[in-house]
Amino acid sequence: MPLRCGLDEAGAKAPLPPGEGHKIARMPIHQATPADAARLSQLACDTYREHFASIWHPSRLAAYLRCEFAPQTLERALAATDQAWFLLGEANGDLLLGYAKLNFQRAEPLTGRTGAHLQKIYFRASVTGRGLGACMLAHVADAARAHDQTWLWLQVLGCNERARRFYLQHGFVPLGTSLFRADIGPIAMHTLGRDLE
Repeated sequence: MPLRCGLDEAGAKAPLPPGEGHKIARMPIHQATPADAARLSQLACDTYREHFASIWHPSRLAAYLRCEFAPQTLERALAATDQAWFLLGEANGDLLLGYAKLNFQRAEPLTGRTGAHLQKIYFRASVTGRGLGACMLAHVADAARAHDQTWLWLQVLGCNERARRFYLQHGFVPLGTSLFRADIGPIAMHTLGRDLE
């Protein structure tokens, strides 16, 4: 049975459209399969545009999204055994609010330590700050442990201070900073990690 993700006290910060709050409070997290490729493609493109359009020139952003999140590309990724994708939303419905991509047995570039790499964790902008990230992070950590991973690491853009604070509050420690070559120029990239007990 998929984990159900509820809202915490932060859920009261911004109003939801009428009738939507109860849907989010009962939202399940489930592992995506190749059959989810089309829905994941739309969600991934939407959330990437919402959060990262500012670091791209518009024409190159469109080309990147067509390549990175094409349904055919995602079908192959969802069938791979060295990674897992998780969706927050109705398994057979239209309402998807977020997703995560977890890679297994990946070396963290600054220390070389091998573990699970949380490559992507994105939510629709309309539901950020409602406690869903903590729920998804807990689910991802459990999935990593189930694959015998003892270390979880990730990278956060330097301009995303809110995300960096979130991970620090959830037990991650800074490992160092490198440069990410964004479309508009170099941006600091923070690497963080934590043990999985």
